[in-house]
Amino acid sequence: MSDLSPCHFYLRIEVIRDRPRRTLRLSQTAYLRKVLQDFDIKHCNDKIKTPMETSSRLMPTEPGYKADPKFRKQYQSAVGSLIYAMLSTRPDLAFTMSVISRFSSNPTNAYWSTVKRIFRYIASTLDMSLVFRGELQPLEGYTDSD
Repeated sequence: MSDLSPCHFYLRIEVIRDRPRRTLRLSQTAYLRKVLQDFDIKHCNDKIKTPMETSSRLMPTEPGYKADPKFRKQYQSAVGSLIYAMLSTRPDLAFTMSVISRFSSNPTNAYWSTVKRIFRYIASTLDMSLVFRGELQPLEGYTDSD
């Protein structure tokens, strides 16, 4: 193992250390900007306060409906990008992602509208990050002999 200097980016996560304040901030602003650009949501002026409408319910598709494969791939790509952000630095997306990922095999335009709302929410909360504070704890590591 070798020390290559303090970590600034790791797996598309920006790591910001503030030693005097004893904080560690994890952010994915650059990654989320790229995701918004990839899905053509880069110029969004809406100030959305929740990732999903609280009054709407997404229902299963009607029997016999088959989503276009190209549309399905786009939907799955968007959901995957959002899940990566949720798992890394955006736990505020957890419930919404659990709902919309259920429909990945056969999405409709209603589900896509929900994904676009999540994108607008992210655009209005791009600077959110995880902040860890507190006293340093001893580092413990475990390994398997294999």
